[in-house]
Amino acid sequence: MFRLKSIIILLSIAATAFAQKKYALLVGISNYRIMPIAHEWNNIHGKDDVEMLMPVFKEQGFNVTPLTDGNATHANIIKALDKLSRTVAKGSIVYIHFSTHGQSFDDALSQRIGDEEWDESIVPVDAALSYSERYKGQNHLVDDELNNYTTAIRRRLGESGMLYVTVDACHAGGASRDASDVTRGTMRGFSKDKKYKPERERPVHYDAKRQKGLAPVVFLEACQGRELNTEIRRNGKYHGPLSYYIHQVMTKHSLGKNTAWVLQVKKLMAVDPALSNQTMRIEN
Repeated sequence: MFRLKSIIILLSIAATAFAQKKYALLVGISNYRIMPIAHEWNNIHGKDDVEMLMPVFKEQGFNVTPLTDGNATHANIIKALDKLSRTVAKGSIVYIHFSTHGQSFDDALSQRIGDEEWDESIVPVDAALSYSERYKGQNHLVDDELNNYTTAIRRRLGESGMLYVTVDACHAGGASRDASDVTRGTMRGFSKDKKYKPERERPVHYDAKRQKGLAPVVFLEACQGRELNTEIRRNGKYHGPLSYYIHQVMTKHSLGKNTAWVLQVKKLMAVDPALSNQTMRIEN
C-alpha cells in the first residue's frame, strides 16, 4: 500500500513538471522593405532583438518559435498565436514578444467598433503605412484581434499558468530614417479619412482583466501611447530598449511566474539617460 502511494505521488509530480512547459513566440522585423506593400516604413532592428533573446530563452528551457523579417507576416503571426491557443499545456508559461513598428489604428476599421476612437496595432512586415484601395488595414495586428488570442491562450493555460506579452514598439512618434535615432512608430494614424491626434493617454491598451479560469497576464510596453520608442545602441548594435533590458535581466534571473523581474526591467529603463523621454508601461 505504501509503495502504491509512493508511485502515485511520483507520477503526480512528474505530470506537474511535464505540464509546466515554457513557450516563447518572438516576432522581430528589421527589413520592412522586403515587402513592396510596406516600403513606406523605415527599417529598424527588430530581428536583432530576436537574435539576442532567442539563446537566453532556449537556455531557460523555452520552446522558441521565431518569426523575423519576411516570415513575420500577419498570416504567420496569427497562425503562431492560434497554435499556442490550441496546444499549450495547462499551467505553463507563455512569452510573446513583438519588436516591430506600431501604429494607431482607426477604430472605425477595427473588428470591435466603438470601444475607443483609436486602437493600437502592431505592424507586421506585410502591413502598409497608409490606407488605399489596395490596402485597407487587413494585415495590421490590431489590439482587439490580439486580445482575442491572448484570452484564448490564457483560457488554455488556466489559472495556474502565466502569460507575458511584450510590445517593443510605439504608436506615436516620427518614424525617423536616421540610423542614430531610430524610432518604432509614426504620427500617422491608419485611417481612411480621419486625422490622428494623440490628445490624451488611455488608461489601458490591452485586455488584462482578471477572469475566473484564465491565467494571469502581464503586458509590457516600451513607452506610453503618446511617446517615442527610441532604439538604443549597445555593444555596437541597435536594439529596442525594452528588448535589451529584458535580455539583461533574463541573463541573471529565470523567467517564471514571479513577476518581480518586470519591475527590474522598468527600473533599468528609468535610469537610462537615453530613455529620459519615454516611460515603460505595465498592464497586468
